[in-house]
This record gives sequence, structure tokens and C-alpha cells, in this order.
Amino acid sequence: MPAPAAKPPTEKASFAPCDGYLTPDKATDNYIHGSVLLGVGTGTYDFHPNEKLPLGAAGVVACDVALASPLLRPEFTLRRHHLLVAKAMHLVAAGRPGDALPVLDSARNLSLDVPAPLRARSFAIEEKSIRAYALIKLGNVDAAEPLIADVAAARPYAPSVQRLADMLRTMSAEASGKMTVTDVRISNALRGGGLDPSRLAPAMMAALGQGRMSDVVKLGSGLTMTTPSAQGSWQEVGSLDKNQTIGIRQLIAGITAYAEAAIGKTSEAEARLAQLESEIAREAALPPPAEWSPSFLGMGKSKQQVASEVAAYQRYATSLAEARNGLQNWRKLIALRGNARTLSKEEVINQLVKAVPQASLTIADVLSQSPALDNDAGRAEIASMRAISAGALPDRTSPSALLQLMPRPETPETQPKSSGPRTGFFQFGPTAGATRVELPGGQRWDIHFSHKLASAATVEEIALMNAALLAKEKGCGRFLLETRRTYERELRTQYDASYAGRDGALRVWLVCDDKPLPPELAGAEWREMAVDPIYDRLSVQYADILPQEQAAATAVAKP
Repeated sequence: MPAPAAKPPTEKASFAPCDGYLTPDKATDNYIHGSVLLGVGTGTYDFHPNEKLPLGAAGVVACDVALASPLLRPEFTLRRHHLLVAKAMHLVAAGRPGDALPVLDSARNLSLDVPAPLRARSFAIEEKSIRAYALIKLGNVDAAEPLIADVAAARPYAPSVQRLADMLRTMSAEASGKMTVTDVRISNALRGGGLDPSRLAPAMMAALGQGRMSDVVKLGSGLTMTTPSAQGSWQEVGSLDKNQTIGIRQLIAGITAYAEAAIGKTSEAEARLAQLESEIAREAALPPPAEWSPSFLGMGKSKQQVASEVAAYQRYATSLAEARNGLQNWRKLIALRGNARTLSKEEVINQLVKAVPQASLTIADVLSQSPALDNDAGRAEIASMRAISAGALPDRTSPSALLQLMPRPETPETQPKSSGPRTGFFQFGPTAGATRVELPGGQRWDIHFSHKLASAATVEEIALMNAALLAKEKGCGRFLLETRRTYERELRTQYDASYAGRDGALRVWLVCDDKPLPPELAGAEWREMAVDPIYDRLSVQYADILPQEQAAATAVAKP
């Protein structure tokens, strides 16, 4: 006997299961506007949705209840729009992509009153992305691909939007079979790695698994794990600590060195491993924190503070040791790949076991060097291993992941009104400016743009515009993004931590005709970005704030 249908949620309980936002109150939609001063007034907010919103048939029911509820007042047009696009997502996830298309038509009609430039940069992206997703699920990839191209073209210099377009490209390739998912991932990274270096490391792993060694070397050369300097009392939410960072650096250096050795660049491979090894040795040689001792009037560090520092030191020492061992494993794997031609399959496997966990990334490639597998059965076995390797990569194409990449709404209230450089607490306000920090050497800069209400794409674009502006001021025609972060920020006090907007942060290396890239960035020339196209587009898009940015973004030398 089939289970009875779930009872529909009440009106008040229907909004959050539909689109992830709170139920509207009497005065505000709790999507763009919310109550302030205990309900006395209203204000514009950057509300955060439920990032783990379940998608499917139950969500469709919840959306129907919310859309019919009198709590959704007629003036809450944009919240109604968001409920409709959320319903479309639920319909696709529930296996009803055809039913999602007319729902998206209704949503589009509600967003037409938004100023055209703002609509194109948010609402239209959301509508086209979900429509493309529905068409892919319907098997109509040819109709989806122009929509995906429109999404990418809407904000070509916003990494968050480009990641959305890339996810749709991957979904399209998976559905059509025109390219393998791994090929699309690598293609996405090679196309967008200059704008977003964070996509390079996953693509390196994908390329290694498929034996594409030249691509591995290209993706890994000049890839660093440096992080733009922090701002005042602001903290990155979900940032990597140095224990995680050293592990990732070991992985990047090892994969790149392995691929370099595979294409005959053995000296470059060893130099790469030795460089990181020397850095690890310097870090490991740092003295531990001093032991706690009583201080005058108790003004020194407490026992708890010292104990915390000692524990952090010990954790980092462990991470450094693991990274050093990892580099030794990569050396073993490089040597094994060269010797595999003289070994049986069993001998190769026995040697691979000694280099775990790094060996798990190279099994197929090392075994492919053994003559014992140089036959039809062996080649089929290697191909099967490569397929398993591709399938083991993190799943980036789930409906939930797609939903999380949808842009926040762009409205006149959320647009930045620059008022000059801001640091520390004062970046909490509704306006903020660009901050530049010059690092030693004169060509490396940290650039930030923070704002409480602006979307991720907006802070990304304005930070990039300021990088282009800086390059023009210095007479440089190109720059390279060494690393970038777009993160939500917390303002932490001794009492609590509160959400405080977003920060687009870049570390850039200015490339002038007479000043090439430094040794640590060698091989990353393909990631260099031309200044003029970036400046020409974004200076028009943000013409209202550009004069203030030009006056405000003054250089601050780092001590």
C-alpha cells in the first residue's frame, strides 16, 4: 500500500522550504527588505538563504502554498519572483522539467520592471540558468547552450557567475555526450584560470587522472596558495588555515612535478619539490611559543592563551611533517614511473602501496607504463581506472550546488556608493571603497573591495576594476591574478561574531613590458589578463562610483 502523501505545510511554514528565506512579515518581504528597530522601521538586507535547501516534490508543494498565501503581499513582487524561480528548480529536481518552463515565463514577467542593467546582471541570469537546466534535463542541449553563453557573457569578469556558467556547461556535456565531464572541467579551467585561479587545482587532478601531463604542467605552473591580506577585525568565513594550506601546496607541487617528470622535465620537477621542501624546513625551524609564566598585575598572556598557542604550534608541526612526507612520496612515484617499464604489474602495485595516499592519484598512469599491461586487456583495465578516477572527483553538478551559485538580486539599494578607503570596523557601513596594499617588490599588490549589501559578483567586479585602474596608473598593460577570494565576512568582537557583508580580495602581479613574472610565477604567463578590455567594460558599468574610486584608492605601503 503506497504511503500517504505528506501534509502540505502551513502558510507561515511554507516559504523557507520553497526558496530558503524567512516568511514575510507585515511590512517586509524578508528577501530584500527586512524590519529594523524591533519592527519600527524597515531596511535593505543581504539575507542568506538556507544553503542546504532540499529540492524536489515537497518543495513544489511548499511553493504553491507560499505563492497562494496572503502573507505574500502584492507589493512583494521580487519575493514572488524568487518563489517562482525556486518552484522551477524544485520541479526540475522532481523530474518535471517541462512544467518548469511556464513557471519561469511567469517569473520573467515579474522582473521586467527592474532597471534593465540590474536585471541583466541578476534576475535574467537566474532565469536563464534555470531554464537552461530544465532544457538539459529535457534532452534539448542545443536550446540550452545559447542560454549558457548568455549567462557567461552577462558578467564575464565575475568569477561567481562564470562558475555558474561552467557548471551548466558540465551538465550539458554530461547530457549530450559531446565531451567527457573531465574534458569540460579541464577546458573550463584553461579558459577561466586567469580570472579565477581557484579552479586550477581541481582541474589538475582531473588532468592527471586522464594522463594529460602537459595540461597538468600548464595548470600547475605558477599556482600559489597565498591569500590576500586580511582587513582589520574582519575574518573570512570558511577560510583555509595554514595547516590545510601547506597540505594543498604539497599536493600542487607534487602533481606538477610528477607531470613535469613525465614529459621529460626531470630537473624542473626536482627543483619544484626542493623549493617547497626548503620552505617547509624554514617553517619547521621556528621556535615554539614561550612557556607561560606569571606577569606583573596579570597583564601578560593567560595560561589558556599560551596553551592554545602551543597546541596550534604542534598541529602545524604535524602538518609540516605530513607535507614533507608527501613530497618524499612524490619522489618515489616519479622514480617508480620511470622504472615501471622493467616491472611486472604486481611489482608496480607493491611499490605504489608504499607511496599512499599520493599514489591513489597516479595508479592508472604508473601502471600504463608497465609492459605487462601493453595489450588489449591491459589497456581496457587502464581505461576503466581512468573512468573511475574521473567519477571520484567531487560532484560539482548537483541541483543544490547549482542553486547556491544563483546570484543575489541587484537592486538600486544594493549598489555600492563609494566613499573612500575603509578598514576595520568602518567597513561595516553600507558604503565602502577600494583598499590597496603594496607588498615588497613593487609589483605585487593586495586589492580589496568590501560592502555590506553588494552581491558577490559586484564586489568581484569592482575589485577587478580597481586592479585594472592600478595597472593603468603604473603604466602596465597586463596583470596576473596570483590568487583571489570572494568571501563573506564576520565582524568578531570579544562577545560574538556577526555577518558583515562581502569582500572581493585579489593579489595581483603587475606585468609591464620590462618587468617579467618572478620565478615563483614562471609558466603562468597564459593567465595574464589584458587591462584595457577589463577597464573599458567595468568603468562603464560602474561609472557612478569610478570618480570616487580613482580618488580614494590610494596606495598604502605595507610595513
